[in-house]
Amino acid sequence: MNPSAPIAPAPPLRLPRLAALLALATGSAVLLGWTFDLAFLKSVLPGFVTMKANTAVGFMLLGGALWLRVCGARVIWAARFCAGLTVILGALTLSEYVAGRDLGIDQLFFTEPPGTIGTLAPGRMAPASAINFILLGSVLLWSGSTPASAVAFWVALLAGVLGFLPLVGYLYGTSRHYGVGHYSQLALHTTVLFVVLSFGVMRIQVQAGFVRLATSSTLGGWLVRRLAAFVVGIPLAVGGLLTWAEQYDLVENAFGGAVMTVATMLLLAGAIWRFASLLNQNEVSRREAEMNERRSAERYRRLVKLAPLPLAIVDQAGTTSYVNDRFSKTFGYTRDDIPTQAQWWQLAYPEEEYRLWVKAIWEEAVTKAIRENVDIEASEYVVTCKDGTVRIVEISGVVLGDEVLVTLFDITERARAEQQAQAAQAETERLLALAEQSRRVLLSLVEDQKRAEEEIRALNTTLEQRVAARTAQLELSNKELEAFSYSVSHDLRAPLRGIDGWSMALLNSYGDRLDETAHKYLGRVRSETQRMGQLIDDLLKLARVTRTAMHADTVDFSAVAQGIAQRLLDGQPERAMVFDIAPDLTVQGDAALLEIALTNLLDNAAKFTGRCAQPRITFGRLPPNTAGELVFFVRDNGAGFDMDYAEKLFGAFQRMHKTSEFPGTGIGLATVQRIVHRHGGRIWAESRPGQGATFYFTLPGNI
Repeated sequence: MNPSAPIAPAPPLRLPRLAALLALATGSAVLLGWTFDLAFLKSVLPGFVTMKANTAVGFMLLGGALWLRVCGARVIWAARFCAGLTVILGALTLSEYVAGRDLGIDQLFFTEPPGTIGTLAPGRMAPASAINFILLGSVLLWSGSTPASAVAFWVALLAGVLGFLPLVGYLYGTSRHYGVGHYSQLALHTTVLFVVLSFGVMRIQVQAGFVRLATSSTLGGWLVRRLAAFVVGIPLAVGGLLTWAEQYDLVENAFGGAVMTVATMLLLAGAIWRFASLLNQNEVSRREAEMNERRSAERYRRLVKLAPLPLAIVDQAGTTSYVNDRFSKTFGYTRDDIPTQAQWWQLAYPEEEYRLWVKAIWEEAVTKAIRENVDIEASEYVVTCKDGTVRIVEISGVVLGDEVLVTLFDITERARAEQQAQAAQAETERLLALAEQSRRVLLSLVEDQKRAEEEIRALNTTLEQRVAARTAQLELSNKELEAFSYSVSHDLRAPLRGIDGWSMALLNSYGDRLDETAHKYLGRVRSETQRMGQLIDDLLKLARVTRTAMHADTVDFSAVAQGIAQRLLDGQPERAMVFDIAPDLTVQGDAALLEIALTNLLDNAAKFTGRCAQPRITFGRLPPNTAGELVFFVRDNGAGFDMDYAEKLFGAFQRMHKTSEFPGTGIGLATVQRIVHRHGGRIWAESRPGQGATFYFTLPGNI
């Protein structure tokens, strides 16, 4: 399997259900064997230890408890009842061994003759079976509607180990592995069922770190699932071969142990090398994909900036995230003039009635484009420029995820030509009317009538030629617009890559002829192209956050914050940063998105405390408000900001400080805001210059 492909873990309830069904079926079959004295159902093979009747009953109770536990909280009481009976059965049997007394439960339903193979007392299960029933029954007994703690995982694992040791004895043909001294031994199907049931019980402990890792869709989970078979299978296979060789006196014990050690090391090393190679291939593919994506974003940004038509990018919230140079030259407005679409409507369409009409038409066109997955149809609007002039503009758009790329085509000249054509047509109609009137009034003046008709025909010919010429111009403009739209979709980053590449070529070929100032200018050209590429990358990440499908789960917010803090400390060991993270903070939400949001907030806090002698960053939670929301906060003692500009804080590319002071693109807080909004929450900030900042965000109690 190629680890670069998406890795999907097994369905979360399949293994527990299969284990429960196997326990119910096997227990029923053994009881059937005791009822009709069918030896193969009781002991599998002749000469093997039999599964006792009360062991079969215990497996049926344990299987029923596991099945009911998987069904959910509605029948948890029934699951606990079955688990409790299992614990009682195991405890009573174990007390018989400890006290040396027969409580009358061993042959309650069926009678077994004395002297049965591997049996101390007729009908009594082995001590290991009683212990495992107590362990597994206890795990299912204290499991509620939510997954049990990590302690339950290790208890179930211990039961699996106790069941696995006798199974190894059966595989190697050594009875001392499945029987202890003179006590009763474990039957073959008993050991198998304990191993299967322990895996089923461990699988439902999703909060245990190992289970969460082994069942996750990450590369770590994929590696654990693949290596587990080798870690178990290789020692078993090598040990079995050596046991067989020792039985036939082919090797000595010391030599066999050395051979087993070396063989196991070589086989495991080969397996690790194989999986490491696959992971390395995946990493190379990922880096190539990131490089291609970065180049595409750079090409996109360069094409939008230098496009010959006015372009603007507006998100679904109505925020104007970008306008190109041609837009500002055509209409006079910069992005600061029209930070939102509502501001654009107010300035471009000052007449209220016309503005409301434009807004209704545009919103209907955008809704249709999103619903039918098509481009926004072009419509004509009368736009008022910043200097007061009026232009007739044909506006269309393309939906790009949560944003809309708006194209504005100035058709003022074409509209004037059409108006002139309409005026000429009206003049023609007037002349025709006059000619008809003249014909009726002056029937005698035939020559005058012919001349008037000739003038009309000449005028019609001229009018048709003008209309044909204007039509050809319109078709040419439409073709140019289609070509531009294609370039926007496919060749957007080529100019950025070209500028960077030719600048690098100029430095490499003529660097020795250029003075220090020229080198500095070329370096700034390359730096700006790369910075624009980073801006495009951040925009794509911002769009990706809002497109990602959400998966609600219980998230340990404190553990996530601790992991992020540790990464920051490891990355900046020279700084004496102090993180104060409140314990036991959990929330319902998408784990990946919430980690991205918290990473941005803690990264910002670490960045803006860069000039503090004793930086301190706090993550905690306020008491739930009256709306039932959970209010979290991230507080730092860093540079802070002026609250007069707080309304721009969460906009894309909005920055409160100079890049030379604190680097960044201004996308992080916009990303946090979108993630919080997707979870149905709110985000705001409080700060003063030089006194740090506190970012609050809310999340619903249940999602």
